[in-house]
Amino acid sequence: MSAKLLPRLILLISLFFLPRIYAARNPVDADLEASQRALFSGNYPEAIEYSTRVIRRDRSSVLAYTYRGTAYTEQQRWDLALKDFSKAISLDTENGRLYYLRAIVYTRMGRAQKAIKDFSKTIIHEPGILDSYYQRALLLLGWGKVDKALNDLIIVTNIDPAHADGYFYEATIYASKGDYDLALSYYNKALTINPDSPTAYLYRGKTFMLRSEYRTALRDFNKAISLKSGYLDAFNNRAMAHYFLKEYTASLNDLNYVLDCDIENVQAYLNRGNLYITTERYGDAISDFSRVILIDPNIAVAYNNRAYAYLRMGSDAGYALQDVNKAIKLDGKQASYYDTRGEVYYQLGEYNHALQNLNKAIRLDSTMAAAYYHRALTYRELGKTKQAMRDLALARRYDNEEEFTSKIDQLISLLETETY
Repeated sequence: MSAKLLPRLILLISLFFLPRIYAARNPVDADLEASQRALFSGNYPEAIEYSTRVIRRDRSSVLAYTYRGTAYTEQQRWDLALKDFSKAISLDTENGRLYYLRAIVYTRMGRAQKAIKDFSKTIIHEPGILDSYYQRALLLLGWGKVDKALNDLIIVTNIDPAHADGYFYEATIYASKGDYDLALSYYNKALTINPDSPTAYLYRGKTFMLRSEYRTALRDFNKAISLKSGYLDAFNNRAMAHYFLKEYTASLNDLNYVLDCDIENVQAYLNRGNLYITTERYGDAISDFSRVILIDPNIAVAYNNRAYAYLRMGSDAGYALQDVNKAIKLDGKQASYYDTRGEVYYQLGEYNHALQNLNKAIRLDSTMAAAYYHRALTYRELGKTKQAMRDLALARRYDNEEEFTSKIDQLISLLETETY
């Protein structure tokens, strides 16, 4: 969802009311009026020139510093804009509009903490500037202060029920909290107000994916692409919807399109690599994960998935072990990585090491069916049939893949035959 940090209309509306505030304090100044006219017409060099003339005569002119700061802002000359707005604030410390304008500059400069403080001061002095709540919410989101951001967004949408962007970001927060029903209701509100937002369709589609409603998600990704041609994020996500629907050719076509447009799209390589594993094209999967590692050698999942592809291809397990060790070094909190390493050690016949890693995987994720299955295989090799059967029962409980269920049942039958 597009969120313009400094819509020129908002800025000019703010300036439109500033002269009223100072009318009683300042006589009419032709240069000051000329500066304002230049701002409204978009002639920023002229606005700067006239404002500077005023400042040379009167270093207490709040309006002159404000107009010049605004012109510098429009020219993206952030340091100069910051200096002028700070001077204006020093001359009038209770003017909320001045804090708002400086907050915008701080935001553009990437100084979020300073921007948040200024938006907060704007709200204290000028609570009617609703955009201050909205902009502060976006900054708080970037800082991970989700609940505080949500509070600001609720204020925005309560006061302005037609604020589509406010509903959009509320929806993303609810989705991040796992409340997908509420998230969908807010995406629906955003789309009712702005039915031509490709981003809202994309994120609503992502939420449907989280609910495993892949066909519905597919419709939203299609809509996003129809509204924004070449929308690579939508193509990437549509590929995954096709993948989960087992429409592998359509998934591959979308991923190929993304990579034709962006040869360094890491997510597309990861997705295509996983697709190649599913379709048993292990060499191609290894190539894609290797490409990811060349682009960014610090992406742990690429090493883990390449290790898995090496295992499936029947390559030397030493290569797989080297890769999964690297994955765990980069990110030691992922259960799936320990599951992979457990399987590698199993293939190497190092069953005690396998058991240690699979135990770790299950401690990190007690519902991971694959880890229970691989631990059952390991227990079988160690002659611990009772523990293996217990793990297979847990694997079956947590499994949600038909093909994997068949492997579990086959191992149960084998254990029963060996027992009797």
